[in-house]
Amino acid sequence: MMNKISTRGNIFLYSIFILGGKDGYVSIEDVYKKAHELLPSAFSWEENPELPSDRKINKTYHHIREKVDKNLIISDKKINATKLKLSTEATQYIEENEEKIISELENSPIKVSTKSSNEDLKILEALQGDKRVKDIVDKKEKLKEDLIMTLLEISSFAPVNIKIKKILNLIITAENNKASEDIVNFLQMCKDFYE
Repeated sequence: MMNKISTRGNIFLYSIFILGGKDGYVSIEDVYKKAHELLPSAFSWEENPELPSDRKINKTYHHIREKVDKNLIISDKKINATKLKLSTEATQYIEENEEKIISELENSPIKVSTKSSNEDLKILEALQGDKRVKDIVDKKEKLKEDLIMTLLEISSFAPVNIKIKKILNLIITAENNKASEDIVNFLQMCKDFYE
């Protein structure tokens, strides 16, 4: 009987499962990307939440192998695995608990940091002097995603919930630093664009 698996452990196993790891090996890099995409609040770097934290994901992987059941995940090598697949037991566990895991994903809050970073302040400063921001707020220009990503320095590879998190952080920073109404309105429009 395997030990209880944490939410992070479930997401890690589920990532292997949905990538096809019940039928064959999948790239460990793809597993890391998928786990981060599914639950960024658990698998992101603190300062760069749009990026998966290999440290956090590795810790989850090793926790499953060492504390839950070393036979759940099969790797292509004993050291420095590059490909992973699920054992029959792990596949059965995921199939039996898939609804619960999906529910955990839907109910996991996106954590919003209330501390403003220098990076956020620099972005707000750049927005302050950008004519495009005023034009959009005054309805002279249509808001486009590539402009949002450029102005707010958001990766095009970031999942939507990470983009929203970044915008929420910028809104909080703008309000805490008494940014102009145009900036706050622009950020709110960016948030609305993704919701």
